[in-house]
Amino acid sequence: MLHESVGLFRDERPVPLPPKELALLLLLLQAQGQVVSHKEIEEKVWPSQVVAYASLARCVYSLRKLLGSDGKRYLETVPKRGYRLGVAVKKFEPSQTKSALSECISTLPLAYSHYAAGDREANDPGPAGQARAVLLFEEAARVDPRFAAAHAAVADTRMYQIVRGDLVPAEGLKLGLEACRRALEANPTLVQGISILAWFKGAMLGEFDEAHTLLDEALAIDPGYSRAYVYRSWIFRNQGLARESTVASQRAADINPHALLNRHGYSWALFCNDRVADALAHEETLQRMYPQDDVAPTYTGIFAAYLGRYREALAAIEAAIHICAGRPAVRAGAAYVFARAGETERALQLAEDATAAILPRAPRPMLAAAYAELGDVDRALALLSEARDEGCVWFGPARLDPRLASLKSDDRFMALFS
Repeated sequence: MLHESVGLFRDERPVPLPPKELALLLLLLQAQGQVVSHKEIEEKVWPSQVVAYASLARCVYSLRKLLGSDGKRYLETVPKRGYRLGVAVKKFEPSQTKSALSECISTLPLAYSHYAAGDREANDPGPAGQARAVLLFEEAARVDPRFAAAHAAVADTRMYQIVRGDLVPAEGLKLGLEACRRALEANPTLVQGISILAWFKGAMLGEFDEAHTLLDEALAIDPGYSRAYVYRSWIFRNQGLARESTVASQRAADINPHALLNRHGYSWALFCNDRVADALAHEETLQRMYPQDDVAPTYTGIFAAYLGRYREALAAIEAAIHICAGRPAVRAGAAYVFARAGETERALQLAEDATAAILPRAPRPMLAAAYAELGDVDRALALLSEARDEGCVWFGPARLDPRLASLKSDDRFMALFS
């Protein structure tokens, strides 16, 4: 979606366009699929300037790249004549009910600038990037107190920090609920605010019925808000409903296949639904597409190791360790992979290092899987008990984790979830 005064959005995220590329895109949109000549482009994009064809070609190349993998299809070359849009375009007509995407746009340029910068920082999975994102979203809300989506973005980021182990669960819950409160005070029908509140209610407080009711409310407002399905999938896993979790996460990935949160959530749901080969193929694709993402090689390593494909598993997990520079959650996953592959000494060292980390920390159920594979059932159960007591968001879904299947014959394991 292109908003003339704010910019281009793809998959609910802003795509920063330099001035020349934005001017070229607007010109092609105005032409509605008709060919725009080289001369007209030069006159409109570079007014009162003498322009070399190389400058025009560079601008076209840059715009195609910014439009993504389908850039050439969107922006067609017509030999010896010019360029045109190769896809149908329609004007966005806002309805009475605003979509989640439209709510991300503040009428105050400075507030939106902070919000967009926060969104870019949120793409950095490291603790520092997430902390910067929170500060920028909070600044956006300070500049524009009516900008409810900025508060919701804080809550979303708190959710991510909890999942990644950057916040102690109790602190993250408190901060997340406060951000939800502010978002919904500013706009009670905000899709993002309702949806992330549902996640906190269902994933952290175990209030499943209320969580699903909230998600129904959010999706009635905007059926295309993919994160609502991600949150529903997580809640279903907390309820022990593997099939329902997979269906919800697949819906999220179908709506927005470029959001890594959606794609990784779908992979993990497949894994917990005993579709491990499908989960592995999915993550192998993501690892090729996003070589700097540490989740893809971690999941690839875990899934491949579970299937006994140890060479592939070890290569993937070494890549994850290299990317994240020792992140405890990744070390916990790596400990499972090395234990499964028979490299006991290294597995133990990684597990102990991850257990000792304070913040960021490794989710205890992830560590439990490593110790279960190492044969230390007591340690694995103790970690799961700790996860339950601290309100860890990975505890509920642990009942579906195939790596913990060997513990299900132990009465102590079943008692944890009763």
